[in-house]
Amino acid sequence: MGFFRKSKGAQGTEIALEVANIMSKSLVIITNTYPFGKGEEFLETEILYFQPHFERIDIFALSPQGDLARKLPEGVFCTKVRVESSFLDKVLAIRFMFSRLFIQEIRDVIKNPDLKLSRSVLSKALSMLSKRNKLAKLISRHISKVSEGKIYLYSYWMHHGAFALTSEKVNQTETVRFCRGHGYDIYFERELDGYLPFRKTIIDSLNKVFLVSEDGKTYLTKKFPRIDSRKLSVSRLGINNNRKRSKSSSGGVLRIVSCSRISQVKRLDLIIDALAEIDSFTFKWTHIGDGELMSQILEYAQKNLADKGNIEYEFR
Repeated sequence: MGFFRKSKGAQGTEIALEVANIMSKSLVIITNTYPFGKGEEFLETEILYFQPHFERIDIFALSPQGDLARKLPEGVFCTKVRVESSFLDKVLAIRFMFSRLFIQEIRDVIKNPDLKLSRSVLSKALSMLSKRNKLAKLISRHISKVSEGKIYLYSYWMHHGAFALTSEKVNQTETVRFCRGHGYDIYFERELDGYLPFRKTIIDSLNKVFLVSEDGKTYLTKKFPRIDSRKLSVSRLGINNNRKRSKSSSGGVLRIVSCSRISQVKRLDLIIDALAEIDSFTFKWTHIGDGELMSQILEYAQKNLADKGNIEYEFR
């Protein structure tokens, strides 16, 4: 796509836009929580690469947590947007059962041997359509306030934010629409019912989809073999690291530090498995972070590392 190029800036921050000839430089970013509360920390770096290219950047936070916690760069503004479905929204969502998008999506589910048509699937699809309609109206009102030039619309996740960008309400001549795909928002197997609604529609409709890993790109290409794979690009997450290097370990001890949530997807058990294989070095492993699998990982570490005299470990 001619709208995009790779940046040579911070490691992992590869999305940049060629906007030198754009008369009106406006960017809308749809997030979950940023800049409220915790989460989406990589955006704090990424947005610095967008900032010089736009006169104004508006952030729509769909699930804000608490009050504003992070300082925004100059020219960046944020708005809390509530898209959670009320009881009335759920009732009114029934009207989408007769829409072309819903009918096509259900047909695709029925044809897919890996999926089973269920109440959960129907509910997810209708909820996505309801949220799409609500958010698209908001974005459309914002677009109407921009007098001329291209407007860039960016959903940080491939979920209802990205789905809203497929709406005809925002699909105008002077809009460029793209999104990121991370993990929970692209891998169907992470859902209990194995279903993520309207992912093919999102890929087909947007100008570009940036995946945070090669595995994500490969997964979507195999999942939807008929999509235009040229729309998929890898753009890794990253931050600027200007900190000084720590001093070298002393006393013949090799120190390893890991920092993450303790969950299945982080695979901390692999660190334990690797350390259990080593007898020729003295290690100290420190993990920083908590999570739902803390007790299981502690038990696994005790079982596999406690009897090894060359390894010390701690969880902070």
